[in-house]
Amino acid sequence: MANHPEMGTSLPLVYHLLNVWMRVVTWLVPGVVQGRWRAEWDGELWYGVAANPQGTRVGTAVALAVGVLRDAIALRRLELSDGRRVRRRGDGIVRSFLSDVRHSLRTLRKAPGFTAIIVFTLSLGIGSTTAIFTVVNALMLNPLPFPDADRLVVLWQGRTGMEIEKDWFSPAQFVDIRDRNDVFEDVTLSVGGGVTMTGRGLPRELGYIRVTSSFFDMFGGTPTLGRLVDDGDDQGGAGMVAVLTHGLWQSAFGGEPDVVGQTITIAGSDFEIVGVLEPEFLLDDEIFPTVSAVGHIDLVLSMAMSEARMGNRGGENYNIFGKLEPGVTIEQAQAEMDGVAQYLTETYEDPGTGFFIQAVPLLDEVVGSVRQGLVVLLASVGVLLLIACGNVANLLLSRANARQRELGVRAAVGAGRGRLVRQLLTESTILALLGGGVGVGLAVAGVALLRRVQRSCSACCRRFACRASTWPT
Repeated sequence: MANHPEMGTSLPLVYHLLNVWMRVVTWLVPGVVQGRWRAEWDGELWYGVAANPQGTRVGTAVALAVGVLRDAIALRRLELSDGRRVRRRGDGIVRSFLSDVRHSLRTLRKAPGFTAIIVFTLSLGIGSTTAIFTVVNALMLNPLPFPDADRLVVLWQGRTGMEIEKDWFSPAQFVDIRDRNDVFEDVTLSVGGGVTMTGRGLPRELGYIRVTSSFFDMFGGTPTLGRLVDDGDDQGGAGMVAVLTHGLWQSAFGGEPDVVGQTITIAGSDFEIVGVLEPEFLLDDEIFPTVSAVGHIDLVLSMAMSEARMGNRGGENYNIFGKLEPGVTIEQAQAEMDGVAQYLTETYEDPGTGFFIQAVPLLDEVVGSVRQGLVVLLASVGVLLLIACGNVANLLLSRANARQRELGVRAAVGAGRGRLVRQLLTESTILALLGGGVGVGLAVAGVALLRRVQRSCSACCRRFACRASTWPT
């Protein structure tokens, strides 16, 4: 027997059994009232037992146990009833919101001119801002999608005496630069253009780039199938190999998993397919200038460094890329290239031509001189968006003034201020969504147009400069 703190006497076993029963039933009671409920019923059980100190009869014990259970069930039912009321209240909010949406759509449909002006103004501001920000984000905010992109450099040669500021290199000049510098961790040679592929149904006009093996070491890239161009493909007399882009693999080969090992014919020469590039790897004329007349690259071909090719000083159709050693600045690289240019001038070039070599960070080459213009353009379209938002706000205020009678009638028949405000906010939200949706569509079309214009201009400039994309020797 135990002593109750207020009773001071020993309690019979039945009190403890009832207390255990109460604790078992407690799981039915809502959590927020369990403590208070248990305290109250503990008192009830104590008084029920104290009323018969000689021992509680069986009937009294059963009545107390049933009372505990009924009270717990009643509290549970009350909680469920409150939950249904809350859900019904939530359903009412949803129905009210849908009613506001339907009423807003009817109201806007009755004023097509007002709706069209608002949507056009918003879409123009949002579309132009989104399109220009997309370009700025791609060119300036996000780095190039290559490992250690800040160390990548593109080289140009020029001749001041001939008023040539940017020109490409010959393979022999590549060898001189590769062997006479201490600032580049690696250099790679590449050349590209358009070519016809046969051996897979109808002939296809493709864009290609031929590279040395250090190309993928410098720019990264992972094969989806097979391998990439490696050191063995650089050796003179090595078989010619091709790496397909993911897009060409899907369109021309149907995504065949056994494409590795097949042979394709490029400009009359057979190439063995050794791999397929991952779809994320970026290859376009914005990065590799020699393919700007094509605008895209469909396959990567090996370029064996034979003695005949590496001794060629006449075919200046090649790009040279370098990767700076860690800690080397672009100024140090330029000083090194000045020394190489001096050697080439003394050995091979006519001193009167003013031969020079320029090292340009690849990011600067891609963005070029448009960096400041893009910032100004982004600020301008941002101001345009602010003006558009201000005009839309003025139009909405004018319309609200014109609808004072309508709003007054609705208020007179019982609509509260909150309901009227919610209705106006719903209309504004619908207009914003319509304007934003049309604006995004305009932005997508605008970015596509900008890319098309850029590629057309690049191709025209290259053709005007008499840079025909022919098969290199």
